[in-house]
Amino acid sequence: MKQYLWWAVLVIAIGCSDPSNSGSSGTDSSNDSNTISGSDSSSDTATSSDTTTSTMANGTDNQSTDSAANGTDSTANGPDGDNDGAADLQDNCPSIANPDQADVDADGVGDACDNCPTWGNSSQTDTDSNGTGDACQLLAPGDPDGDSVAAGDNCSLIDNADQLDADSDGMGDACDNCVNTWNPFQEDLDANGTGDHCEEALVIPLGTPICASGSTESVRLASNLYILLDLSTSMTFDAQGGTSTRWEVVTTALDGVSDDLAAGFNIGLGTFPARCENQSGSYTCDDTPSACSAAKLPDEILPMQAGRAGQVIRDTYASITPFGTTPTATALTQVLANRVFELDGDTFAAQRSSAVVLITDGDPNSGGDTCNLSGDMTNTVAAAEALADAGVPVYVIGMTGVNENNMESIAVAGGGDNPNDPDRTWFPAEDVESLSAALMVIAGASIGCSLSVAADASTPPDWERASVVMTLSPTEERVLADTEYTINTTAPVTMALAGIACDELKASAGSGQEVGLEIRVACQETCDTVETCGDGIDNNCNGVIDEECDAWCVCVTGSTACGDCPADCIPAVEICDGKDNNCDGTIDEGCCVPQTEECDDVDNDCDGIIDEGCNVIVE
Repeated sequence: MKQYLWWAVLVIAIGCSDPSNSGSSGTDSSNDSNTISGSDSSSDTATSSDTTTSTMANGTDNQSTDSAANGTDSTANGPDGDNDGAADLQDNCPSIANPDQADVDADGVGDACDNCPTWGNSSQTDTDSNGTGDACQLLAPGDPDGDSVAAGDNCSLIDNADQLDADSDGMGDACDNCVNTWNPFQEDLDANGTGDHCEEALVIPLGTPICASGSTESVRLASNLYILLDLSTSMTFDAQGGTSTRWEVVTTALDGVSDDLAAGFNIGLGTFPARCENQSGSYTCDDTPSACSAAKLPDEILPMQAGRAGQVIRDTYASITPFGTTPTATALTQVLANRVFELDGDTFAAQRSSAVVLITDGDPNSGGDTCNLSGDMTNTVAAAEALADAGVPVYVIGMTGVNENNMESIAVAGGGDNPNDPDRTWFPAEDVESLSAALMVIAGASIGCSLSVAADASTPPDWERASVVMTLSPTEERVLADTEYTINTTAPVTMALAGIACDELKASAGSGQEVGLEIRVACQETCDTVETCGDGIDNNCNGVIDEECDAWCVCVTGSTACGDCPADCIPAVEICDGKDNNCDGTIDEGCCVPQTEECDDVDNDCDGIIDEGCNVIVE
């Protein structure tokens, strides 16, 4: 829609001039200056630096021209660059003089500078830059691009006699903005000449209809973090420094990070061995089955759940006292067998990431279902490896006095890593500070790289036109290439980062940065039931552009069936030519239809000027 800035034209009713000052033509040649009383004085001079020359012809006051100090021509309505009597802001051809303001196709561009004066084309699009607008070339009969292909040319404005179409989308390779990917609608949201389907990192402009989206603020798939705690008797021994027990170091460290963990993860807690049912201040481990048996491990003191507060986590282990052996292998085996690291009934279980954190101070020393002290490293390593193979890494935190070689073996098998220690895969913990730091590094590494994506149920998204933005810090944000993420379009729909992008997100989160992800997916264009003539698009998706549009029909007024058009002609795009081109029974809908100008504050004659010739009398 064009917008115009209007200057008000004020016409003053004045008395008759002295006949002696009038020539034979009736033209007033005096230099006038208006007075407050409105009387005409031929001896007065203008007070401004400009001299105004008024011309009266047949009693009509014509537009006046000023000679400003800079030599720019102007009218009463503003500057007039081409000196044709029409102010630039109202001139339909401001760079070429056209006093008649002729505009045959009523598209707002004067015939003198219209690259297709017979067909409405306000955009003046000229794809091949030959000086003739696309509208005239598309609507011209015959072979406008001279490639000897007239009917069904898949590049009607570019010479392509071979008609090659590698992706069979109906758009010839010579003019296809995405040659090897099917995109019949030629979508190009950023108008850079490369089709959306071929953009490596698509940027979707604001205002674009979105049919699927997701962001970390609302639908990030929070990871599951299952913490497996060693409750063996040795956890009551002094930690390094001798001021606290190992168990006190563990619980104090958990106290300090529990709020952060609860805010970013779904948390579950389990212990091994199990607390005995007849416990009264100490463990007797004489229950049947024993506290080391598979039936009782892990002892889920806090089943996996989303949305828990940090205080709930702290309350869970506050009254527990370690006592017993170290059935690590059985505990890890049962973690996988019972899948305690998953949320019950989780719709996104297949897409949500999970991890196990093993906190221990001793070698695995209990095998089978008995609480004996035999070594069990072989089964423990195998259990950790089985979890890793299932996509659940096991991170190992070893307290003071552990066998470092055994810790390393379990950590390597479990697929966890300590990125801050080049010599260890596991995390050594001597005090609250080192254990807290280890937990936060593990939490950062366990950040989920997936989003659930909400899709519009009524309009299908075009999954090939997705834009994914990753925020790594308040000052670092980038649009991801389509090779850096995958979209699972099977319900429930999710998007997951891949490779380096996921590693970057986890590294930033682990360093304490506030990270974010956002995905926006444009809506899918749909195929029309009929072809629209003259738009250069395969609207009905049959692989042919503008088929049966060679005989451009113009339908009679009031016709809805195009009865006066050839039987095989499809209605054309409506243009401003006084005819019902699209056969909907309405002429020039959306166009300004010229009529006699009336003094009603409306541009009746569609010349861009409101109420021209209408005098406003100020009394």
